[in-house]
Amino acid sequence: MHLSRLAAAAGALVHSLWLTGQVRMSFLRKEAAIITETQQCNEKSQRSHVKARKRRLRGLGIKLSSLRCCIVNQVAL
Repeated sequence: MHLSRLAAAAGALVHSLWLTGQVRMSFLRKEAAIITETQQCNEKSQRSHVKARKRRLRGLGIKLSSLRCCIVNQVAL
């Protein structure tokens, strides 16, 4: 979990301490849905940026498969 999502979850939990029963559960469900939606959007954005970066590099004639990776036993992107 990313730090900002962890902070959002902790904030929602603190806010929910003042609520009781169904109201508390409803609030936490809504907050969980918001955090999940944000996480999905961020993942989609990250994939899009990676694809755009790869396209840009291919356009410059750079093959990622031919690059050495600085991490031992890993292949670049």
